[in-house]
Amino acid sequence: MAITVSQLLSHLAIAADIPVAEVASGELKTTQGANCWKYGSDYKYGGPVDCSGLITAIAQKYNSKYPRLTSASMQSMCSGPISTMPNIPGIFVWRSGHVGIFTGKNANGDKYTIEAFDSKYNVGRRGNRLTSDTAFTHWGYLDFVQY
Repeated sequence: MAITVSQLLSHLAIAADIPVAEVASGELKTTQGANCWKYGSDYKYGGPVDCSGLITAIAQKYNSKYPRLTSASMQSMCSGPISTMPNIPGIFVWRSGHVGIFTGKNANGDKYTIEAFDSKYNVGRRGNRLTSDTAFTHWGYLDFVQY
């Protein structure tokens, strides 16, 4: 069963403890609150949930048999290099060892992602990770999202 981009972004906003309207705006926002624990408590890696575990947990809310993703397995799902990424909220962004979800641009054109980080930051929103020195290198479509 495919979910909509709106449903995906709503789940990410809950996990990051931010209003849905602010998913693609503002500065770095992270949470260590209860909301990040709602997603994928079985997918622990240095915190309540790891990067691919957050994505898996959302998919499994709609299909309990959805397979466990890893950042390594998601490499094969990549559609191209980050320089060719379309401006489509809900696509995933990838770099070796880490994945996030592109949530869109704000009014200034800054691009944002929501990611599960580590035990210090847990789940949060970051800006301009597509152009920084820790930038994502590839992008792809999630097969459980209807774009």
